[in-house]
Amino acid sequence: MKTERDLHQYVKKICMKNSILFRKLRAEGVSGWPDCILAKNGKIIFIELKSPSGTGKLRPLQIRTIDAMKAEGLNVRVASQPHEIDRIVYELLGVDV
Repeated sequence: MKTERDLHQYVKKICMKNSILFRKLRAEGVSGWPDCILAKNGKIIFIELKSPSGTGKLRPLQIRTIDAMKAEGLNVRVASQPHEIDRIVYELLGVDV
């Protein structure tokens, strides 16, 4: 797995396998929002995906947005590796991958 797109496809696959609602976020006119949202059993998780190659870094606006979301009690995670996605799904949604 080399690109953010590869990781995005991995998240979609894991969500389909486990009947997790998955949506790619597109906040038109607003930058800095996480890439996707996962929902299952009344729990919602926002995930910012970064390239598995290590080249992707959070921009200052993304950091501020994530901090603001967390301050409102929202569950926001950043992931760059498949095992991080697996852990998020297991820990937060109670679903084995």
